[in-house]
Amino acid sequence: MTSTYKIVVAGETRATFTADFAQASSPIMLDGNSTPFQVADARHKPSKAAELLIDWCDSEGGEIVGDDEEYEVEAVAEEITVYVVRDASGEYVSGSGRTPASNEADEFETREEAEEACERATDAVLARQVVASE
Repeated sequence: MTSTYKIVVAGETRATFTADFAQASSPIMLDGNSTPFQVADARHKPSKAAELLIDWCDSEGGEIVGDDEEYEVEAVAEEITVYVVRDASGEYVSGSGRTPASNEADEFETREEAEEACERATDAVLARQVVASE
């Protein structure tokens, strides 16, 4: 799963970088642009990726963090849309059948997948925003 991190100096975001830190060959993108680095270069660690990117930008003449500045690396919470199936009585489709608890509902990545899970004429597909977590 791709994650986004930001390099923060005194509360100000100076840059963001994105990669799938579980995949060694995943490219590390800086502010949406390619870099010469892959996750393996950063030993799968966002803090090491930040160090690599800061040093690379310094060498390319585009300083992110000044010599006398301290920085922090923070994960950026991303909202994603998931789909659930609920019927007219308020019950949700779940792996164990039907449940009144929305937090136990099966979540589908696409509306089409959710529509395929509709079994009853009263089933409806609902979209909801959730914060992606690792």
